[in-house]
Amino acid sequence: MKHCDFYENCELFSADQSIHMPKLFSMFRERYCLGGHDQCARYHVTRYAGKQYVPSFMLPTQMEWAEMIVKELKDEQANAGIRQTSSSLTTL
Repeated sequence: MKHCDFYENCELFSADQSIHMPKLFSMFRERYCLGGHDQCARYHVTRYAGKQYVPSFMLPTQMEWAEMIVKELKDEQANAGIRQTSSSLTTL
């Protein structure tokens, strides 16, 4: 299986916490970065919303949180589109 596209630039492994819990972060790297990156919360947010929306302290296991971030951003975009359409209609 191919490793994660975002592996080289993932802030999780450059953060100080990986130094304090090396076994845990080694397991994360093996399970998510080099294996099932499609199951990684950080990958999910980066892929669907952008790296800037990934909280620096988000762990790969926090998929529920990742889905919530993506949903909120999609809802904001949809609402912005509705507002833009309605304002365009009022100028006709």
